[in-house]
Order: sequence, then C-alpha cells, then structure tokens
Amino acid sequence: MTRLARLQIVGPSVLVAMIVIEELAAYFLAWKPSSELAWYLNLQIFSVFQRGHTVLNQNYNIAYLQLLYIAAPIMALTLGGHVLRNRLALALASNLSFAYVFFLICAWLKAPMPSAQAASLFDAPLGTALHLWNFNLTFGPHLYVLLVLLIPSLVSSATSHLIYLRAVRGA
Repeated sequence: MTRLARLQIVGPSVLVAMIVIEELAAYFLAWKPSSELAWYLNLQIFSVFQRGHTVLNQNYNIAYLQLLYIAAPIMALTLGGHVLRNRLALALASNLSFAYVFFLICAWLKAPMPSAQAASLFDAPLGTALHLWNFNLTFGPHLYVLLVLLIPSLVSSATSHLIYLRAVRGA
C-alpha cells in the first residue's frame, strides 16, 4: 500500500475514534453525573457532536445514530478497502468522513448555543461568541476538536482525489 493510500485511512479513522470517545464521555456522564470532568467533556469538548446530534434528532430520532449509522459504516468501508485493497472503498470512506465533518461544522455554526444558569438567574451563553453573518462562531475547546476532525479528513479526501487523478492520467 502506497503512502498516499495510507493517508486516505487517516481521516475516517480520526472521525470514528472521536465519535467513540464522545460516546464514552456520554457514558461517563451517565455513570457519574456529579463529576465536573464529565460535564466539562460533554458541554465544552464534545459539544460539536451534541449539536450534530441535535440537528439529526430533528429528523431522525434514533438512539446511537452517530455511532451505529455513521461511524460504523465509515469504519467498515475503511477496513474493507484496506484489507481488500479496494481504492474505491477507501475513497468513499474518506469522502464520507469529510462530508460528515462538514455537516458537524455546519451544525456547530447554526445550532443554538447551549446556555448555563448564572448566579444572577439569567441564561448566559457558554464561551465567547462572534456573530459572523448569521453564524455563531464560538471560541473554546470545541474549536480544537473541529480542527482535529477537519484537517485529517480534508487531507484524506484530497488524497483520494489525487489518487484518482493520477489513475485517470495514467490510463
């Protein structure tokens, strides 16, 4: 397997790993609801996935939707493409992972920002916000999560396009 083909695996693998970690953080919160760390992980770090879950639940109210219907098929395509050396399956997995990360970014920008009750008993938004056009661009740890998802999936998707351009040029 070439170095470029190995780069195709990075994006889907990072996305699936982050979804699994987010689900584990949700289980941790359910197991220990008094833990400040569990709340911090769910409200600050993985709020990207919560907003995606909110947008998806408006149309599809399915339990574990992100894990079973997004992460599992992408990982199956990635593993199947790697084991069978199927370039189409790897390209499909890398592009689907990029499409889902793009969906998460759109959901993060458009979904309402969760609020917390402050001592003065009014809703205060979590984090600082910059209103850019009609988007709520908030800065915080979840921005790093988005970058960790976006950069590998973008590299993976661009690599799959490069591999196919080379194949078309060579044929």
